[in-house]
Amino acid sequence: MLPGMLRPWLLPILLLVLCPGCGEETANPGVEAFLAGWAEPVSDAVDEATGYPSRIRRIEDCAEMVLVPGGTFLMGAVPDDARAKDVEDEHPRREVTLTKAYYLDVHEVTNAEFLAFAEATVHVTKPELLGWAVVFSPEDADGPDAWIETPGASWRLPWERATRPSDWERHPVVLVSWSDASEYCAWVGATLPTEAQFERALRGGAEGQVYPWGDAVPPKPPLRGNFQDVAFRERVGPQATGALSDYDDGHVRTAPVTSYPPNAYGLHDLSGNVWEWCRDGFQADFYATSPSTDPVASQRDPGRVRRGGGWMTGTGGRLRCSWRGVADAVVCRDYMGFRCAKPLP
Repeated sequence: MLPGMLRPWLLPILLLVLCPGCGEETANPGVEAFLAGWAEPVSDAVDEATGYPSRIRRIEDCAEMVLVPGGTFLMGAVPDDARAKDVEDEHPRREVTLTKAYYLDVHEVTNAEFLAFAEATVHVTKPELLGWAVVFSPEDADGPDAWIETPGASWRLPWERATRPSDWERHPVVLVSWSDASEYCAWVGATLPTEAQFERALRGGAEGQVYPWGDAVPPKPPLRGNFQDVAFRERVGPQATGALSDYDDGHVRTAPVTSYPPNAYGLHDLSGNVWEWCRDGFQADFYATSPSTDPVASQRDPGRVRRGGGWMTGTGGRLRCSWRGVADAVVCRDYMGFRCAKPLP
């Protein structure tokens, strides 16, 4: 061997001595750039299809998100859904493609998380400005309408007579408008989910079912969520016309987040607890006219999509995966909240 020459088999050994980390798998710079200053992985679990962490934690509010796969799914009322027969805005059922996987909050935004936002941004909601909000108060109702203008009620004191539960911090924030929800999402570097993203996540990968858990209500054990149940009927009385028979989820109003098992994607409470704001404006004919790829309805009208049902929702069909609710963007209700979404780049 000539001086200065190195036998080929010695080269790998020399590299290991001089550079112990060489040859190991390096971090994905695209993933690092996406998460930088915004979120961090919760564990070492990585989605094989994208190379991104399966679960992350946002830095701003410490909320966790899971990665929901993109791809094509059937959106809209399933053929065997008798309740959807005359509901035109759930038709036609069609293939929708989400071109990117997206992160979605594991649960609805909580009061503790919204409090951090309010303190950091000095954000004030409409009920706080007005000094009152409409709250479900059956004991104080004079007549069949149990929603009463309640002085002092807001997201901080969202229950009847401007009260709140002892574990309020873990309950989903309510009495927030679409604008409040959108501003929170922007604060954490995200957006509200589109209606298509919400239904994709709600179905949990199981297409063809009327409800997230199957084709009938009430769901069989285990408990699937916080709905209008027998406990609600016992408290409210004859007004609880939609209460699910033989179903008791343990809560009359909102429940602390993650009180019930997650779906196949690891997401809690997409069905029940609180209705959730979506990014889309509401258009009754959107399914017939929308693009099949990454559809988002324009916000030309004041109505905004709300999805998922809540603690007031029972037998009326609104827990179905395809049900499309609507509310004016300025409305604040004690059964409506939200969660955040963020697509991959």
